[in-house]
Amino acid sequence: MEQGAVQRKMVWENAIRKETTKSRPDQVLPLGQDALQRSRCNALPFIQNVFRKNCAPLRIPNKFCFGQCNSFYVPGWPSGLSQPCTSCAPIRSRRVSVPLRCRGGQVWWEEVVLVEECDCETRYDQQFSRVGSGEGFLPRS
Repeated sequence: MEQGAVQRKMVWENAIRKETTKSRPDQVLPLGQDALQRSRCNALPFIQNVFRKNCAPLRIPNKFCFGQCNSFYVPGWPSGLSQPCTSCAPIRSRRVSVPLRCRGGQVWWEEVVLVEECDCETRYDQQFSRVGSGEGFLPRS
């Protein structure tokens, strides 16, 4: 099991252990070990189109992160402590510059992030934001 998964498992086990020692038996979190190991996040191949106004689009092989990561929200979490939030995200990537052929024979270099590996990543945010607009996933003109 990779390090992030081990850390998430420890958080859950710690929460369960604390609950069993200070609450009634009917208040224990109903989670088994199998639920803690169901997280999976993979880098899947796709062809990315790189766009720029007045330039020919360029198709490059890339990867995107897809999967399911265990996450939780605990009501009554102590104020001042951040709630954990887990998502499928790149853990290894690199930036490359790719040439776009533009009008008038010009070349424009566009920076692209190539995803190499993904995993479940835990962040500790003070406030959760709702699902975004998807704005960053549209081609730029």
